[in-house]
Amino acid sequence: MADNFTLRLQKVLPFPLIGRGQNTIWQKDISLTSGKNYQILAPSGTGKSTLIGILNGIRKDYSGEVFIGDENLSKASLDRWVEIRRKYISTVFQDLRLFDQLTAGENIFLSGGFEPSTFSKEQVFDWCVRLQIEGKLNDKMGQLSYGQKQRVALLRALNRKFRWLLLDEPFSHLDVDNMRIAFDLIKEQCREQQAGLIVTGLDHRFNQDEFETLEI
Repeated sequence: MADNFTLRLQKVLPFPLIGRGQNTIWQKDISLTSGKNYQILAPSGTGKSTLIGILNGIRKDYSGEVFIGDENLSKASLDRWVEIRRKYISTVFQDLRLFDQLTAGENIFLSGGFEPSTFSKEQVFDWCVRLQIEGKLNDKMGQLSYGQKQRVALLRALNRKFRWLLLDEPFSHLDVDNMRIAFDLIKEQCREQQAGLIVTGLDHRFNQDEFETLEI
């Protein structure tokens, strides 16, 4: 894979969306460059979460091909996809996929594949203060609001190395101020790691100068 982390979709079409017409992403040749920000906009039920699943190797029910760099991952093995996710892709799924039996802090310090945390506890605690959940770190997930859970999921995704950060409607339960604070932190970490960012949403939520917007 060398240093090429471009994501490419070649004529990709999820089977459940066959017959629903043409649009910007599906059945096109799309290249997404690592280090840039992309906002994927679409109504509910048109494939935003499916796209995130495809880019994680979780969804296999599609035609077309998916590449990272020059590597065709469309038919990659489970072990290869696990390696790809561990090394290159960090994700906040729409359903968050947190561990309810653990505290907020324990969730944050579980990075991909249950590997040790990438950053120091002091660094991560500073992020928690910025996102205003430092007082919730010892609480079990069931005690947190959904917006607080979204911030926990985001911090867990940031607490590791990655070349792509994929966020599936990550701010749906955050007010504008908290969303902006979270987005500033996301941009900082993506710049530091020279990583690409893909955010799905229902509407324009970000400065268009900061994002390339694709609609599906």
